[in-house]
Amino acid sequence: MIVSELLSLPLFSNFTSLNKSNGMNNEILGTSIFDWETREDVEKTFSKGDFVLTTLARLKTDQNLDNTLDSIFSIFDKEVAAVAIKKTFDFYLPKEVLEYANSKGIPVFVFENTYIDDIIYVVKNILINDSLNSINFDKLKSIMKLNDTNLISKVFSSINKYFYTNYIACACIPKNRLTESELAKQFVSFRKTLSAILEKTDAAYTVIAGKKSLFIILSFADDTDTSAQVTAALQPFTCNSHFSIGISNISDNPENFKLTVMEGVFASLIGILKDSTLEEFDSLKCDQLFFPKVFSKRGKTFYDDIDDTFNKHDLEHSSDFKKTLLTYIKNNGNINETSVNLYQHPNTVRYRIKKIKELLEVEDSYESSSILYAYSRLDSIYSIMSKCELPIMQD
Repeated sequence: MIVSELLSLPLFSNFTSLNKSNGMNNEILGTSIFDWETREDVEKTFSKGDFVLTTLARLKTDQNLDNTLDSIFSIFDKEVAAVAIKKTFDFYLPKEVLEYANSKGIPVFVFENTYIDDIIYVVKNILINDSLNSINFDKLKSIMKLNDTNLISKVFSSINKYFYTNYIACACIPKNRLTESELAKQFVSFRKTLSAILEKTDAAYTVIAGKKSLFIILSFADDTDTSAQVTAALQPFTCNSHFSIGISNISDNPENFKLTVMEGVFASLIGILKDSTLEEFDSLKCDQLFFPKVFSKRGKTFYDDIDDTFNKHDLEHSSDFKKTLLTYIKNNGNINETSVNLYQHPNTVRYRIKKIKELLEVEDSYESSSILYAYSRLDSIYSIMSKCELPIMQD
């Protein structure tokens, strides 16, 4: 969990930033309370990644300002994730404190009307149970069922209110079967690596892990260099042969978030078919024609009608027309290669392809070839989707 994700929760809606630090991507690893600790106390009890809570009451009563400031500086020296000050009185935070926080890349916030105990409970619950990830995954699934663009935009912002206007969605889907524990380890590695890459940048991002898939929403302030920044951020993952990473087109509208996620998912699915580790939606060429159909009722109905025809015929006649067709298409219509793969005589394959066209009532034409190829491609895509936890199938 990073600072920007935590502060996107309703409990933190009244938090106000006191500085312009680039530390919104700092990873939160725990919580701590700062009261009257000295530098020596801070060194012993505070840890890197702490979300520090304080009232700074000592600014009101401590007669030795230098000692107080030294203690505050020591917090920043510990590389904490952020400092949040509950305003219980009107205080003045010296300029040098905020400048030092900026130099360390640590955001400082002030808040009111929120109990410190509630904050500690929420942070600990998230760290122990990964509950924020579950919440965001549920939001992702809910968006896929929405058609109201205003609602989509609101849910998008609730995932991370620090997202910029320009963003992309990446879907990371395993190419091969991995156990749940293996996937969990891979996802933890993804998060840590991405956090290390983006920690001190101005990017706003969120990583959402399901049990069988992982999603990354990446946004940057500068839209002119977004593509290059995305490529740089994801470059370390291209050597991970376990996954295919699909990258959506760049979007400049939160209302398009649903479409953007689907583009990332589709690019990843095609990447699995091509056995590649990284695919950009904009580079899919012909496969983009299938994109509107894969996630639509019309496309699913087209596929189901042909699939049901094959299944009924193969069951009734103990044949394997479906396997024959899929192997034939996979071999680019090469009869000889198909016959070798199926251990059948070439004439047998020719006969079956002829019968398949008769069964589907398609003529021996360019159109029939298109229909057979479309069915085969959809079958491959739907087969992968059935093995993955993808929140994109339409009702």
